[in-house]
Amino acid sequence: MYLAVFQEFAHPEVLARVEAEEICSIDRATGPCTMAKSEQELAAVRSNAKLIIDDATTSEEAVEAALAALRKLGFVVTHRHPVTSAGCPMRDRVILSYTA
Repeated sequence: MYLAVFQEFAHPEVLARVEAEEICSIDRATGPCTMAKSEQELAAVRSNAKLIIDDATTSEEAVEAALAALRKLGFVVTHRHPVTSAGCPMRDRVILSYTA
């Protein structure tokens, strides 16, 4: 399980805490996000993250524990199991926003 964030994520201190508390690993994009243009899109890039459940054997309890720990740090779940453009649920993802 890992937390994926854009390079522009504006809260590196929170990412350090996620790693220090061994909640999950961090995958930070190596290049800037070129798709975000508007101020609203840029704000989302600076505050959004995805929890990726990378192993089919990861238990639901482990996912819930990670989400609870992330909520304690100030993350809010915005989409649990988002859907693709074709409408298929992505059960291996949880979209989060850092609001603290």
